Amino acid sequence: MSSKLNDKITNLSPLINFRKAQGYLTNIYNQMPNKLGPKETFYCHCPMKIVNNKLVPDLKKCGYTPGKFKKRAQRIEWEHIVPASWFGARLKCWKTGGRRNCQGDPKFVKFEGDMHNLVPSVGEINAVRSNYRYSEFTKNSSTKYGKCYFVVSESFPKAVQPANYTKGFIARTFLYVLENYKISINSRDRKMMEIWNKNIHQQNKNATAINRLPKYSTVKTDLFRKSVKSNKTKDLQKTMRTIRIYEPQPIQVDNLIELSEDGAAHVERVLRMREGEEITLFNGQELVEYPSEIVECTRKKVVVKVKEAVNKDIESPLKIHLGQVISRGDKMDFTIQKAIELGVTEITPLLSTRCSVKLPKERFDKKNDSFQKIVISACEQCGRTFVPKVNPICSLDEFLNQPNNDLCLTLNPYCQTHIKDLKLSSPNLRIIIGPEGGFSDEEVIAAQKANYQDVLLGPRILRTETAALVAISILQASFGDI
Repeated sequence: MSSKLNDKITNLSPLINFRKAQGYLTNIYNQMPNKLGPKETFYCHCPMKIVNNKLVPDLKKCGYTPGKFKKRAQRIEWEHIVPASWFGARLKCWKTGGRRNCQGDPKFVKFEGDMHNLVPSVGEINAVRSNYRYSEFTKNSSTKYGKCYFVVSESFPKAVQPANYTKGFIARTFLYVLENYKISINSRDRKMMEIWNKNIHQQNKNATAINRLPKYSTVKTDLFRKSVKSNKTKDLQKTMRTIRIYEPQPIQVDNLIELSEDGAAHVERVLRMREGEEITLFNGQELVEYPSEIVECTRKKVVVKVKEAVNKDIESPLKIHLGQVISRGDKMDFTIQKAIELGVTEITPLLSTRCSVKLPKERFDKKNDSFQKIVISACEQCGRTFVPKVNPICSLDEFLNQPNNDLCLTLNPYCQTHIKDLKLSSPNLRIIIGPEGGFSDEEVIAAQKANYQDVLLGPRILRTETAALVAISILQASFGDI
């Protein structure tokens, strides 16, 4: 491939979406000189040609026998070696609306359009591969697709076994994705990828990935080189984060624990973990976490054995109770998530006169459950063992009239006392944050009568989701543990 095409794909890959990536790759194949190698599909070596500006496979020349997806077998689809769902499932947008909902998330768009993770595939092979993991589970040389060797396991968990000549390239792609996108895979799959990568040059010379794969894959060489050099287990482990799972039940060392429905679904379906892998449990009731090993992992249940108890107290000396007027869209979710990461110990969602969110009372409990799940997820991510409580939604007046001995604060851009100049006599704080339109004059007066002290964040007026996080950050930096 010419150096100009090489530079083009390397420079564009991290910046474009999936649709544009497919267009670029089609053009690259179309322009690629024949002397650089055959223009073939990844798994099946089916020759490709341009028909009506689209790549189509020549199934007869490669001996491909279509299965149940006959129409998709007639076209080329660009397949993600590491499925987009493996990355997307960790994002909030995916959890609330799936792949389509993530099209506005820059992290997902970058991953989905990364051309180093895309290969041309017969559409039917892309369909049956789905998002299954690669594996080695059979020595049977027969396949449903004629001369194209591609086997899908019949048992659960589903997996696919590709031809040997594709394994080296698959491994190098996984190493690239692990390093650049911090995706975790289980230890068994990681070892398999290490072996596949190590054996890439030891395969039969007539069927090596280097000789048989389309030559455009050399474009990836420079980007993969760093990954290949760091394929030792200790280097790969650096890309793996500790998986923490909230488990709301008593936990004791050496006991077997069956995870709750939410925890089990996250471990088995989202993270795709298997027996022998390790996770860390915490129950939110004590400042302790429990490293554990998965001993059973099926679609119906996940069972772990608790190995030890580790004291972990990373709670701030400040006890901050945030009263946040509910904001529109995902702004409230964002505020709650980041407030937990910053160390807030209690949250009360509020309704005020200018609150733009109008919730019927019958939806209060459902919304509260949603907020509490965000809190739990944030605790799992940031390492907290204490799970703050989200109180039932209430009006601002009800919140102001609650008896307490806290130092109560409200933001006012026109007062003279900066929040960092406060004199604290107690670590217990309450702070109320208004809606997008701010508090009404009546609400400001009501807060003052309830002994809420006006404080200033700075000369600029901040959005509601920004104000809460800035206020908490300043308090933690001035009086807490940041």
